[in-house]
Amino acid sequence: MKPLTETPDEVRLITDDADVKLLMIQLDMLDATLAQETAHRAKYPVRSGTRALARNHPTHWIAVDSFWGFANPTDNGYAALCYPKSKYTKLEFIENEVDRAFGDFDTSVRPIQVTGVNIKTRRN
Repeated sequence: MKPLTETPDEVRLITDDADVKLLMIQLDMLDATLAQETAHRAKYPVRSGTRALARNHPTHWIAVDSFWGFANPTDNGYAALCYPKSKYTKLEFIENEVDRAFGDFDTSVRPIQVTGVNIKTRRN
């Protein structure tokens, strides 16, 4: 995987489980994310997931998702959606993640596509 710091102005979607776990280790969030996932799996063993947000990367705001319990094995695993700090404020990042969680995209802002994931920006 190309380091995020080499693409500081690009929205990146990382879907390789090993790359996402390496990113979580680099951000010192692997243990907390796995603990959250373990607790959540006990309550919701089928077709579920968790999301953790990271703001301590130098060039990107990062949302890490984990999915499990889906019949198709390729639907299980990890993904990280990385928003460039050069294009998104912290508030825009948080608003986008809340909207992604609830499926409520504001049509007054311009959505952009990143490998099938809609995210929005208030900047042109």
